[in-house]
Amino acid sequence: MKILYKIFDYPKVFLLCLGVAIFIPGLGQELTLGSHEARHALMSYTIARTGEYAVPYLYGEPYIDKPPLFNCVVAVLFKISGAKNLAVARLPSAFFAVVAMLAIYSLGKRWLTLRAGLFAAMIWATSWMVVRWGRMCRMDMMLAVIILYAVLLADLSASFHDRRKSGFTWILACLVVGLGILAKGPIALFYYFACVVAIWRARRSEWLPSGFLLAAGLLVAGLPFALWAIVAEYVHPGHMREFFGYQFGLGLVEHHKSFVTYFYELILRTLPWSLFSVGAILWTVRRLKSNGYGLAVVPAVVTLVEVGVMTFVPNKRPHYLLPSLPMWSILLGGFIDWSAAFRDHVADKIDPIIEEEMPPWAFERTLLFILGFATVVSAVSIPFWLAYSHSGRLIGAAVALATSMIAGTGFRAVRREEIAVGVWLLFATVLVLTISAYPVFFLGSMEPTTEIRGVKSISVSLADDRPIADFGVRDPYLCFGSANEVTFISDAEKLRKFVDEVGRCYVVASKDDPRIPSELGNNEVKFLGTWQVLKGEVRVMEVSSRKQRLGESEQTG
Repeated sequence: MKILYKIFDYPKVFLLCLGVAIFIPGLGQELTLGSHEARHALMSYTIARTGEYAVPYLYGEPYIDKPPLFNCVVAVLFKISGAKNLAVARLPSAFFAVVAMLAIYSLGKRWLTLRAGLFAAMIWATSWMVVRWGRMCRMDMMLAVIILYAVLLADLSASFHDRRKSGFTWILACLVVGLGILAKGPIALFYYFACVVAIWRARRSEWLPSGFLLAAGLLVAGLPFALWAIVAEYVHPGHMREFFGYQFGLGLVEHHKSFVTYFYELILRTLPWSLFSVGAILWTVRRLKSNGYGLAVVPAVVTLVEVGVMTFVPNKRPHYLLPSLPMWSILLGGFIDWSAAFRDHVADKIDPIIEEEMPPWAFERTLLFILGFATVVSAVSIPFWLAYSHSGRLIGAAVALATSMIAGTGFRAVRREEIAVGVWLLFATVLVLTISAYPVFFLGSMEPTTEIRGVKSISVSLADDRPIADFGVRDPYLCFGSANEVTFISDAEKLRKFVDEVGRCYVVASKDDPRIPSELGNNEVKFLGTWQVLKGEVRVMEVSSRKQRLGESEQTG
């Protein structure tokens, strides 16, 4: 019972319920698609259909960009559920986003206070980047949470005095981060060791574990990747050469952005919590001056190092910040917890290391601004919701009213110097908005994009028992959203051969492709229409081969 209580204590149960409420509703929405998630859903379904787990295939060619762990997990879910939809494809990301809250809470509790851990977990779950990527069929959320749990194990290892217990936990942590390498590549080691160095320095005044443990850990961390590499190279010779060629070639320069990209993206994608960032940095600096380097400083150091190093890498994408957000959340959660305790004069909660309060602009005025802004904006939006023609207008107006009342109450509490009450009401305000975001504000106010409507219309127009020849279009959602088996063809001769073999099929081609229908001249071609999809306008044709028609004529005769 004691073990069960440690695993399922009240804060963890609360966070689990909160995570489910945030990430699960509307998980299967098909109004919009995230970047490349249809591609990964298609790739995962292809694995489930073909059984090619070691080397995934995309558009009929080996996928060399990333290792296959995430796609294999989604493929297994496709197999188990028997369903082919985006809800199943997105489920792993939602699961990892939820369980991340437990690890963040545990680290915040270990390094700071229980309340700081709760605050940090809620900041993570309500940051827009997390809300978005927790609902996307991409491996980045899996990578971030695998690294997070490896860091939690490494922190446990550093805290144990028993050498055997510490060594075993360290090896386990390295094995977990090895799965992160198998999820997205060697980049997992960077995020992991940035945390390990900071933790080991704080707990043991050393930079890293002993040489033996470090070597053993690196060996164990590389084991899952090495096993996959052997199998992949056996199945598809030359695959690993292409993989590393991309990882350390085009993958480093493919998305070149401004030098300051990560700094403003970190602020924008974690609003409103990032408005406390200046105060949190000042709080960290004062801790360093008062007590030197300690565990409470680890989140700030790790965030600074990770963002700083990534800034110098030419290839920049906003979601590369995702593995850094747990530490960023703990930093902000710790600052908000300390400031609320100090302002409310709660003696047993005040950090004795810092006796001087923060400037009013660093915390109290920021808190007032956020609550006041939420109050006004929510109140002003009520008549707009009531005038809206969509069926969800009443729910939207009710949520706006509730948000305005909660934020307004928090604003008044802060003005009366009831700071802790105001902080909790701020979290309640943001949680209401976050939980309502997809089922009310998003799903209740949007219509499917033209491209998604086009795919739905095409799917309805096709008979399920005939295969599709994708002639150079390579539209991932068109292929994933159809019940038909899809074959990707780019060569005209192969297209003619495919039609002759299957007899009856559908051909999807670009509207402006000059090779259609001349390449199908000897066959019966029926144009079904032109639709707008993700890759542009396409023509869909129903094709019957000449051989098939002659066979049917003979049978009729």
